[in-house]
Amino acid sequence: MNKVYGDLMNYLLRYRGRYSTEQEFRAFLADAARRLARDLRDFEVEVSPAPTAVAVEQGRDRNALKIGCE
Repeated sequence: MNKVYGDLMNYLLRYRGRYSTEQEFRAFLADAARRLARDLRDFEVEVSPAPTAVAVEQGRDRNALKIGCE
């Protein structure tokens, strides 16, 4: 079964071929997420990474994001 991603992730996945390793691609993804989080603040949307201990405690991946809008 293939994972179905949203529009933003599908857009970012187009860049996968530009990186020679999975580690480099993941670093690109992390940087893109940080930049997106900063940009979204202009629209009063707050994105913050879940602390590693909380994510692990809840059985989620340590790179999970919590997204909230007001």
